[in-house]
Amino acid sequence: MYGDAGTATLIEKGDFSESFFNLFADGSGSTSIFIPAGQCRIPSTKHTLSELKDTDDSIRSQNELFMSGMDVFNFSLRAVPNSINKMLSQASISLEDVDIIVLHQANRFMTDFLIKRLKYKSGLVPYCLEKYGNTSSPSIPLTISSELSNHPIENKKVILCGFGAGLSWGTFYGEFGKCNISETIDY
Repeated sequence: MYGDAGTATLIEKGDFSESFFNLFADGSGSTSIFIPAGQCRIPSTKHTLSELKDTDDSIRSQNELFMSGMDVFNFSLRAVPNSINKMLSQASISLEDVDIIVLHQANRFMTDFLIKRLKYKSGLVPYCLEKYGNTSSPSIPLTISSELSNHPIENKKVILCGFGAGLSWGTFYGEFGKCNISETIDY
């Protein structure tokens, strides 16, 4: 289920602990999640708006999202644990030192599978997927806002990891200092 959300994050000047960021992209997977037409490269036409039966028997136009679920799933199972383990190595910490992991919320099965593959405590992974669906890019800040706004996260060691279209992925590790998290506003 896809959801719709928007988020804004404000980071202000202050005393921060050391933080680490890893950002990656693999363009060879560019057709795993994409919209074939409707942009500058292939503008919308009467033809691209026509609904056609796809190779997997789905009916869609070329102006609608296409996703090869198995390609994305396999990419995620490979990229996310590797990225998190690389981050742990860079930060010279172990997974047991991490208090919270917030992952992109594509679907519950994938997130649970990634947590099992990492051998991390599932109770320390917040979810908002059931409330909002897959909101794409906003899923990590939305999860923080909706699930952690009433929990003390000051001085918690946190990993954030997003992945998706492109194929692209990124991981952050840092310690949340004094942190004010706004509550989620639903419309």
